[in-house]
Formats: sequence, structure tokens, C-alpha cells
Amino acid sequence: MRSEIVNHADDYWEQPELRPLTVTNPEVVQDRQLTTDVPAPGEPPVWVLDCRFDATFNAGRTADVWAEVLLYPDGGLEVQVD
Repeated sequence: MRSEIVNHADDYWEQPELRPLTVTNPEVVQDRQLTTDVPAPGEPPVWVLDCRFDATFNAGRTADVWAEVLLYPDGGLEVQVD
């Protein structure tokens, strides 16, 4: 999961309309993959990773983006920007 979400974060962006043009230099800040189970059906998603990325937005604006990765009962992932 870590390599998929870190290397392809823009595929899992919480709000696609707010997705940066580019997401580079991924860094895992905190990782709970080995200690967190997939939630049961009907349960809320669980937090599994904190990541930091360099992002480029429209008009060349750049920013550090901090994000949480959530794991859903069906195994789906979502990146939520802090």
C-alpha cells in the first residue's frame, strides 16, 4: 500500500477538483500499516499513513502538502489533505 499511495497519490485525491497539477518528492512521515487492520463493513475508514509531498498548482504556485491516507472497509484508499 505504501508504495502505491506514495507514488500515485494524485490517483486517490479526496477532492479531484482541488488536485495539484503535479505531486512529487513523496515522503512517508508516519506509518501504521503494520498495526492497523482493515475496518469491518459498516465501520468508518481508519488512518494508516501521514505523508508529505511537493505540489504544483495552477499558475505555477507550489506548496508542501501534508496528507493523511485512509483505508476503507472495501480496501479502498483515499488521500485527505490536512
